[in-house]
Amino acid sequence: MHFLPLPIFCGIYLVCAVLIFLPYFTDLLFSSTDSRSDIVESTQLWGGFIFFNLSQRDAVFDAYLKFADNMDSDLSSQLIVSVQYDGTQRILLAVMSNIDAVDMAPAFDNFRSIENTSSTLSIGNIAELVPQFTGPTPLGL
Repeated sequence: MHFLPLPIFCGIYLVCAVLIFLPYFTDLLFSSTDSRSDIVESTQLWGGFIFFNLSQRDAVFDAYLKFADNMDSDLSSQLIVSVQYDGTQRILLAVMSNIDAVDMAPAFDNFRSIENTSSTLSIGNIAELVPQFTGPTPLGL
């Protein structure tokens, strides 16, 4: 497996981390301060990377468009699809996450039938999964 140049790696995964935690922050910012209902019940998260052969590009982007068209039906799921260049080859990948720790939530149904080359998708606590998205950045930054 080839690794991305550090600036691209950090930039992409910082965006991913922001997208994953955005619902938590907006809930905390816009919820009532006199209520305890904004407490996060779990630190569990489902997410990771799924890599595809470039020959699957049309199917992957079609699945992405279907996700985007219906994303209001599952606000707990997030998705970023990109084609990256590592200096020698292009890599097609999707970054998927679900803040309710639902394994391959229905929002990702269109990706189930697309053959992938590898995947890091798993359920784990935030402290274990987020470094996958942020790289060597210390938690909290």
